[in-house]
Amino acid sequence: MAVVVSDTSPIRTLNHVGQLDLLSHLFNEVLIPPAVRDELTRPRSRFKAISIDAIAGARLQIPSDTEKVQQLRNELQAGEAEAIALASELKVDLLIDEIAGRAIAMRMGIHVTGVVGILVEAKKRNLIPAVIPRLNRLHNELGFFLTDKLINDIRRDLKE
Repeated sequence: MAVVVSDTSPIRTLNHVGQLDLLSHLFNEVLIPPAVRDELTRPRSRFKAISIDAIAGARLQIPSDTEKVQQLRNELQAGEAEAIALASELKVDLLIDEIAGRAIAMRMGIHVTGVVGILVEAKKRNLIPAVIPRLNRLHNELGFFLTDKLINDIRRDLKE
């Protein structure tokens, strides 16, 4: 188990499928930058507010490299920029789903995992019985983008 930084989307989507507790089973600590906290507690209308106090093992952490945050803000939203800057600063993995943010983080040498990776790992550790039904909910209820190839690979690899 490790320390990770999280962007908004993995927390929001895990909460949507009732699996927010997986974070505390998979990671020792989940660091959440202020902009991510703000996005979680003051979401757009279709999402429920989530307090970081409700996430076991989570705590607020402010990135110290404000210049890096500002540079990243030229291309990304505030939460993504702070999450990437903090993961880079602490040299830890990043939980993020957005394509642009993932690409930038990977170019910076940060290992990234999204909600799909979290659910797959949870299934491998017998923390959940199946991944596909949760992914179907994310796709159908939130419009979460998943390719047919990804779904078929998960079905094959996890025998679902």
